[in-house]
Amino acid sequence: MIKINHRKQNDVVILDLSGTIDLEGIETIKEAISRERQAGCKKMVLGMKGVNSIISSVIQRFQATVTAFWVPGGRIVLVDLSVGNRRILEKQAFFKMLNTADTEEEALELLAK
Repeated sequence: MIKINHRKQNDVVILDLSGTIDLEGIETIKEAISRERQAGCKKMVLGMKGVNSIISSVIQRFQATVTAFWVPGGRIVLVDLSVGNRRILEKQAFFKMLNTADTEEEALELLAK
């Protein structure tokens, strides 16, 4: 199960995730990202600090969710990935289309460019 805390800083939506990204969690994330996209959001930070694990079987769905936001001109930056979660995503070539940052400040700087 995943919990999402929604914040906004200027024109950037920040979704702080906590819990496990599993089948139910990815649907919750997908709905949150879709809602923001429909509301006109083009810049988003996904705060991953509270994510304790990502189930490998949902990575393709996670990637499709990010792509759906990214393709029409949206930009997403993942921030605060744990070493384990980074490894899981790297194995799936998840970062080919996506920026990551170590801190939220770095993520906001990337999106400001």
